Amino acid sequence: MTLPQSLVSMIALLALGPATVGAQTATETPIANSGLAEIALLGLLIYVVYVIFSIAIGALVLLVSEFVFSGSYVRAIEKQAYAQPVRSGALGLGVFVGGVVGFILLLFVLLFLMEFGVAEFLWIVGVIPFFGGALFMYVASTLGTIVLGSYVLRRVGEGEANLWLALVVGAFVVNIPGLNFVLGFLVLFLGMGAMVGQWWGNRQDTNSGPNQQQPVDG
Repeated sequence: MTLPQSLVSMIALLALGPATVGAQTATETPIANSGLAEIALLGLLIYVVYVIFSIAIGALVLLVSEFVFSGSYVRAIEKQAYAQPVRSGALGLGVFVGGVVGFILLLFVLLFLMEFGVAEFLWIVGVIPFFGGALFMYVASTLGTIVLGSYVLRRVGEGEANLWLALVVGAFVVNIPGLNFVLGFLVLFLGMGAMVGQWWGNRQDTNSGPNQQQPVDG
């Protein structure tokens, strides 16, 4: 009696085995699909948040430019970066590397002075450049985003692009998952280089203006 019962049990297991595996697979598949859907939804949410944040910062920059510089500053930066993108990007990379190295050296100097009993309030000297540099990078990245959006609009249209529309387009493009890391550095270096190049050009124009020789009559 034991052997036939064992054979029956083995046959039943063999018969039910594929069904059991199929049932487990059918159960695990919706769970796996649900997990992928949640990851995709989370990625989309993060993307939307980044886009909204970029547009908010860009709107603030454009508003300041409108009321303080009559909109000419952002337009000048756009023209500078659009006319010389490689030069602006290389200059921005140099400024970024120089700023990071300079800040690290400053921290070492401050730590060295603190070790010898200099007043501890010197940490403020390091905090001010840090926040100043962070603000400069945010503004530069925003301007680079506007320049990128302007480039896209110029490719599909003609003439100067609307800066507000360029901001929206640039924000959607820069924050594309997978490309945001590369494009983020690209717009940062582009914006920093254009800002420094614009500042340097205005400085040279200001210095050369009063020194120009006026023609002497007679």
